[in-house]
Amino acid sequence: MFQLEPQTIGPVLDRVDIGYELGVRCMLLTFNTRNFLGDGCGEKSNSGLSNLGFDVVERMNKVGMLIDLSHCGERTTLDAIEASKDPVLINHAGARALNPIMSRLKSDEQIRALAEKHGVFGVSAIPNQLSNAKRQGISDLLNHVDYVVKLAGVDHVAIGLDICFDDHVAFHRTLIKRLMRGTGQELNAEYMEGIESPEEWRNITRGLVSRGYSDQEIEKIIGGNALGIIEQVVG
Repeated sequence: MFQLEPQTIGPVLDRVDIGYELGVRCMLLTFNTRNFLGDGCGEKSNSGLSNLGFDVVERMNKVGMLIDLSHCGERTTLDAIEASKDPVLINHAGARALNPIMSRLKSDEQIRALAEKHGVFGVSAIPNQLSNAKRQGISDLLNHVDYVVKLAGVDHVAIGLDICFDDHVAFHRTLIKRLMRGTGQELNAEYMEGIESPEEWRNITRGLVSRGYSDQEIEKIIGGNALGIIEQVVG
């Protein structure tokens, strides 16, 4: 399943259809900054979806493309959840209640709204987003899983690692420093202990076992819920 970056759409609604024909089945609406569709999570304003943004949500529903709100601003996220006839996805984020300085993370209101529309929330493993501590790792990821499960229910939680391999902190310091402006991210830790790469995925399963999740709940969190929304929306 291919994911399309929102800047690719520009001001042209029909590019949603072009992307779909090329194999795209999931698309972010914004990436931190404002675009033609709405405000990203790094903007000081909180204007929500534009008119074109609402049209894009409708078109994505029509063609069968997953809507990803991971990098959207608060109002944009809530607007898209309400406007979409299909469940939507927050592919890789965390709970802002556990790290309030990070606007990139999602508020309780957004998480609840997502769950009420039968969406799925993927918890990421990106350094310096789930926590601002000097040492960060698998326990932070599991803390966010616990929080979202208690808030929204286990049927709405998944794992969305994003990029946790190589030197992601250096990546933030250089190539995308401009794009991180306004999100509140501080680069305190150099890596995520215990989940430095996809090869350490088994540590997530071990951690969920240690925190008392049942086999059925673990199956949902580590893949079942994500597969369910893909099958429902994409087919």
